[in-house]
Amino acid sequence: MSQQNHAPSLRDSVYSGMKKKSTEELLGILSEGDREEWTDLAFEAIHEILAERLGDVSLQDAPATADPGNLAEDDRDTYHDPNVMVTVCSRARTLAWVILVASVVIWLVNVMGSLSAAAGSFAGLQLVSLLLPTAFTLVTGTFYFLVLLFLSEAGYVLLDIEENTYHHTQLANPIDED
Repeated sequence: MSQQNHAPSLRDSVYSGMKKKSTEELLGILSEGDREEWTDLAFEAIHEILAERLGDVSLQDAPATADPGNLAEDDRDTYHDPNVMVTVCSRARTLAWVILVASVVIWLVNVMGSLSAAAGSFAGLQLVSLLLPTAFTLVTGTFYFLVLLFLSEAGYVLLDIEENTYHHTQLANPIDED
């Protein structure tokens, strides 16, 4: 009975000690993965604290140098690296906005050039014939923007589906620790 009371206080002591460290220090300890310097209890506390501070911190961030026997049950078999997927989705979103802004700027330059070339000598139908070719740049840029934005969001949705499927599988098939 005394050992059961001692275990929570040790865990609380390790947790409070780790909580005093900065997020950068905790990430450094996690990335180094020195299992000789830090106990499994310390790594569990680090993951809990980082999850509180940064949101979901998966154990996939555990270093490759860690002993495979010490890896937690959250280590997954996936065909992708979620961090790479998030980077790709983020860059696709950024590229979408860059393309949209560039196409609007090019369109405005073309419109200004067409209007200055006409120099006030145009009727209603002539104005349409001058501006219609410049609209192609705007339409194309908007199309690329929408496609890249869709692909970015689709990537995020696929990551969410994979994460949700993994968690439901873990709930349905708990790992026995005997």
